[in-house]
Amino acid sequence: MPPVTSSAVSVSEMQSVPAALRFGAAYSLILPTRQDHDSLIRYLTGLDAELPHLFKGSANEVWLTMLTNASAQKVAVAAEDGAMLSWLDSWSNLILPLYYESPKAALAAEQRVDSILSALGEGAERFRNRSVSSLTLYERRLAGFVKSMLMEPQLLVLDSLFERLGRLEQLRITKWINLYRQRFPLRLVLYVGLAQLNDPSFLSGFTSFEVVETSQ
Repeated sequence: MPPVTSSAVSVSEMQSVPAALRFGAAYSLILPTRQDHDSLIRYLTGLDAELPHLFKGSANEVWLTMLTNASAQKVAVAAEDGAMLSWLDSWSNLILPLYYESPKAALAAEQRVDSILSALGEGAERFRNRSVSSLTLYERRLAGFVKSMLMEPQLLVLDSLFERLGRLEQLRITKWINLYRQRFPLRLVLYVGLAQLNDPSFLSGFTSFEVVETSQ
């Protein structure tokens, strides 16, 4: 897949957004506040029907609407906290997306989880017989990403995955992203964060929009 030229664009400059989204495109948004971040995640996952105020008007609304339309509502969020259910053990959390669809498919779900973890260079034993509360932040994010992979979404939202981690863990996360883009080369990826990355190369191949508050 040819790399996408990375560029930083403010809200007032979003007129440069292309008229159509490319298959397999990857984008990143750095949002100014937690409220803006949470509103966007709720909108993308269908919990809120109304577009976040930060994106209303001009090309901002057009671009985000194109993104959601292209995903056909099949969106998965690799959440910054893993979105794990505390009353289930870690392994049950991992296979939950497929088990929920069909309890009879539990064995196939475990095999797919094993396959994804192996492709990421991670061992399944990291999650077996462990409570959610015992997981590190990195492990929670890894679990959340694997769950998202199992859903095979049209739009994968990467929720602040690089923040509050050391460099070695951040480098491992780049492998997660690469795996998704290799397995689903025509689907969309959106990184949503609250902080600029110290090393922009972590999002190599992403078109970056630095969203800032503007006067209403």
